[in-house]
Amino acid sequence: RIYVACINCFLTWTSAHIDPPQNPGWPPASCKALESKSNKAEMNNASLLLALSICTNALRPPTCSRRRGVRRKAGEDDSVPQPDPIYSDEAVVALCMNALGRNDDPIPDAGLRTCWNFSSDMCRAAVGGSLADFLKYARNPTFAQLVDHESWSGKLGNRIPATITRGALTTTMVTVQTNRGQERKFLWTLQQQRRPPDQGCWLVHECLYVENAIEQTL
Repeated sequence: RIYVACINCFLTWTSAHIDPPQNPGWPPASCKALESKSNKAEMNNASLLLALSICTNALRPPTCSRRRGVRRKAGEDDSVPQPDPIYSDEAVVALCMNALGRNDDPIPDAGLRTCWNFSSDMCRAAVGGSLADFLKYARNPTFAQLVDHESWSGKLGNRIPATITRGALTTTMVTVQTNRGQERKFLWTLQQQRRPPDQGCWLVHECLYVENAIEQTL
């Protein structure tokens, strides 16, 4: 019905506003009649195609897309990487860990700001709810071992498929050599988002020091 309404609208408009050129001398009336019919047929065909094109675009379902560098939510920092569906779960962990290893490059706390950008709403709420709160939280002795570390390695853990109510989950065990020469392990849990504006993006759901993670499972 929408298509028919659009077509009728365009045909009515073209009939009312576009007429073939008038020339009282030439061509003869018989030729003018044929030319008028031909021109009207061409105009009607063009109007029909235009109407169909406009209706098709109007009825096309909206698509969700992300563009790198576009601020996702208030409080994010555009000077460091942003969430994007092109990043796999493993890529997000690597991105955050590499950024934490050179925390003040290219700007102060760039590594922590990157982690904040890739944190889910639940993760953000757990560390204070704002970037300023997270920067304070990151100074605690446990999490601080991730900042400016010497090296790290990761081992992909479980992959839990998505359900009707949540996106897929994945875990990665990260082993860190701290800048004090100590070895520490952290369990990263990521979740794939199902809703805009982060649809399809992997975000950090949790990052737990292994000893704390074990305590929570007992």
